[in-house]
Amino acid sequence: MIELIVVVVMLGVLGGLIVPRMMSTERRRAQARVEALAGMLTVVAQREALASHRMRLSYDEKRGTVRLDALRVIGAQGERMGGRAVLGEADWRPDPLAPAVELAGVSLAEVRFDGRPADDRKWQVEFVPGVPRALIEMVVQMDERGGRPGRVWLVELLPYAPEADVVTVGAGGVTEGRRARSVDLDDLGRGEVEW
Repeated sequence: MIELIVVVVMLGVLGGLIVPRMMSTERRRAQARVEALAGMLTVVAQREALASHRMRLSYDEKRGTVRLDALRVIGAQGERMGGRAVLGEADWRPDPLAPAVELAGVSLAEVRFDGRPADDRKWQVEFVPGVPRALIEMVVQMDERGGRPGRVWLVELLPYAPEADVVTVGAGGVTEGRRARSVDLDDLGRGEVEW
């Protein structure tokens, strides 16, 4: 009987050590996915400031991925045919410098562009050089475990911000740790843009 009690106590201690570690591992994975999503939005902001090609951010619920595509012109240099240049066709291709973000363990609870909700299953937003970028807000929720609601984050990219922000959303939709900041348009090379 004593041996049985000792075994039960040992299993309880091991369970007490292992279960919290597994829960924190899931939370870290979810946090990594959220940070990857914010990193992709930061790439969008930096490319928009430095480059002059069109980009598209797209989400596909079936695949569970958010992907950044770039509009590439095939044969952009122009091929000589009979003495004149022929411009190639334009094609959307996955951006090789911004890998797709797989949303395993998290889900997009809500996505808004300039305050307007996006389709839950599949959406795309295009970034055109010279056209102001939309305010992008993504509410990301960790998948439920054991009937408990998961952690919630807000990933947002302001129209002229050079990087995306990640904010933890607490109970009742209150954002925790949100910092006030300003955007210096002169530093971004947009000093002539109206507020």
